[in-house]
Amino acid sequence: MRFSFSLELERKVITFEVERIYRSRYIERFKVSPIGLKAFLVVQSDRPTIELRKLSKPIQWFKVEGYITDPHILQLIYQEIEQAFNAPPPAFQGTLNL
Repeated sequence: MRFSFSLELERKVITFEVERIYRSRYIERFKVSPIGLKAFLVVQSDRPTIELRKLSKPIQWFKVEGYITDPHILQLIYQEIEQAFNAPPPAFQGTLNL
């Protein structure tokens, strides 16, 4: 799965591209990279475990790799990823040939 989102950080709008790079029954990892820069961030969540066991606890996020250390920016990134998974799928725009 791949998607992008924009955040306003320090009066600049930065667009991030997110790609799921690993998923198991227990964890999933995402590579988050600002478009136009070579830097990237790898974050991990326990969302598959929560869905598998049908738990009602919040998703736990961990920074696996990367140079972003500001907890506020990390929290904004985590929220954007969660919103992408909670959003309804886009409506089908094609035609059906039966």
